[in-house]
Amino acid sequence: MTLKEIVDAVTRLAVQGQQQWLIRLGFEFTIAARAGYPTREGPGNLHHLIGFNELQHQLYNYLHGTKPDWGMESLLNCLFDEAKRFRVEGDFGWALKSSLRGIISD
Repeated sequence: MTLKEIVDAVTRLAVQGQQQWLIRLGFEFTIAARAGYPTREGPGNLHHLIGFNELQHQLYNYLHGTKPDWGMESLLNCLFDEAKRFRVEGDFGWALKSSLRGIISD
């Protein structure tokens, strides 16, 4: 599914549905960030954790209305750019896909 298809699907939701989806996406970010936690097998990946912290920061700024001129497409493009910058595109994609379950069909 492309970013454009995701934007189209999410913007078809009522405003309350969009907000609920964004909250769900933030929840999924917390799960995806755990891939950076230290384990018995290794020290973890601080860069990964920082990346997801930045993604959550952008997402919650949007939810709090601090970016009033942004639409859903601007937000998702920003999040995708941040994911690329921190090299967490795979886990970002997983979180995005997981957040869409029940909203759109594959």
